[in-house]
Amino acid sequence: MTPGPVDLARVSPDLAPLLVPLESLQEDPNNARVHPEENIAAIRASLAEFGQTIPLVVRRSDGRILSGNGRFSVMLADGWRFAAVVYTDDDEALGAAFSRTDNRTAELQHLTTALDIDA
Repeated sequence: MTPGPVDLARVSPDLAPLLVPLESLQEDPNNARVHPEENIAAIRASLAEFGQTIPLVVRRSDGRILSGNGRFSVMLADGWRFAAVVYTDDDEALGAAFSRTDNRTAELQHLTTALDIDA
């Protein structure tokens, strides 16, 4: 399967070489992050306005998403066929540690200004 014009229009041009079929990826069943509807709506709005500007992080050996499970869920639900990914060769333990750390560092961020996001 080759990305078409609609697929390419959904990603930042620099990410186009990183596109892979969504069917080759799988959500992490052990993902520590829960995505309530408000979060899904915000992800959906962001993808609709900006497209994909950050690649998903995926373990090469099994296609498991280590970072970007929420974006992947929305992409699937919204009929995307491709997503840009960067691959890692982490084993199960290191991949799980990265995923937890990635989620935790996001929680520790602080905004310097209030955001006005209508999702």
